[in-house]
Amino acid sequence: MASIQYWVKLLLKFVSVQLVVQVLGFSSGILIINSLSKTDYSYYLLANTMQFTMDLMADFGITIGLNYIGGKIWQDRTKFSQLIATAFAIRRYLLTASIVVVLPILFVLLFNNGASLPTIILLTCAVLLELQFYSTNKILGIVPRLNSNINLIQKLDFILALTRLFGLLGAYLLGINVVIATFCSTFASGIYSLLLSRWVRDKIDLHSSIDIEYRSQIIKLIKSQFLPTAFYCLQGQITIWIITIFGQTSGISEIGALSRLGLILTIINPVINSIIVPSYARCQSIDLLKKRYWQLVTIFMLISGCLLVLVSIFSGQLLWILGKQYAHLGNELTLVMVSSLITSLTTMIWGLNYAKAWVIQSWMIIPSTIAMQILLVFCLDLSTVKGTIIFGLFSAVPPLVMNLYMSNRGMKMMSESI
Repeated sequence: MASIQYWVKLLLKFVSVQLVVQVLGFSSGILIINSLSKTDYSYYLLANTMQFTMDLMADFGITIGLNYIGGKIWQDRTKFSQLIATAFAIRRYLLTASIVVVLPILFVLLFNNGASLPTIILLTCAVLLELQFYSTNKILGIVPRLNSNINLIQKLDFILALTRLFGLLGAYLLGINVVIATFCSTFASGIYSLLLSRWVRDKIDLHSSIDIEYRSQIIKLIKSQFLPTAFYCLQGQITIWIITIFGQTSGISEIGALSRLGLILTIINPVINSIIVPSYARCQSIDLLKKRYWQLVTIFMLISGCLLVLVSIFSGQLLWILGKQYAHLGNELTLVMVSSLITSLTTMIWGLNYAKAWVIQSWMIIPSTIAMQILLVFCLDLSTVKGTIIFGLFSAVPPLVMNLYMSNRGMKMMSESI
């Protein structure tokens, strides 16, 4: 009972501000959906999908290394600074490679869906600029997290969400389009990056040298995560990929709009990433880890289950928020919510496994998911929005099962090593 009270107090300390941040982010998304035509919104989604893919490819095992290694040496300024410098150096190479691979795909997808050349060029510039900010935010972001500086994390998240919303509101009043909407997000990420860089100067040396040992450890993790991460680059936005290939441009915007509502069920994920995962990374007691793990899963399921029920009850009102052009998607909304619940739970468990480097067996996610998807291809009509959503829903089941397996195996190995 005392442990439950501990987590409730810890979560409540963070969740009040996080709720405001989520509301601001949700408002920005709804503003974009209602301001852009279905065609423009499909371009916006394609740009964000490819940006997500490039960012993920530029990470691979870097974040694992930062959490795993940093959880042990974060109090040593010199070593921690060297770890950060090493992570930046590795990410630069990976980011360059990801841009070379993915950028041509973005160009082709936008062109095939009717985007003009000036629009494609400007969207590309916005995406590439924000990717640079993402590098800073992801790597330096580990510093306040491992230092458990919750107040700073909250302030930065709030400033990011507020800056983006105000930028979109100003653009809406002056005349918004897909390019301006994309640059509003880029500008907000740049402000976040600037403020974060200023804060970490007192905690680490931003001009530290690269450490060969840390480089070796991170590269080893990258090699172990290459296939799973490359696979997840495709799976992370599988419904957008499917509807882009088999469906129509309007289907892209419909799935994107529903996915925006699905983010309601991910409200607890920032709490997990900012508070729980760093604490989990520092914990070296297997008994405490097991207890915290199942407490988190239980709390997560209860909160997400309640949110799912509320969304089902008020589905009509939520679709009204999106606009009349999406009012016919009631059944699809329920499916998206269930899919979001499964994905959010998987993401949380993956984050816990990630923090302790219990992800060596993650390659098994690939064959199990592919087997499921081959079966689904023969059973579903992938040219429809509903068929595509069901495809994504069942595709999310194998990763959940495999992450539960990796958690169990990691705990057993940790127990045996004591």
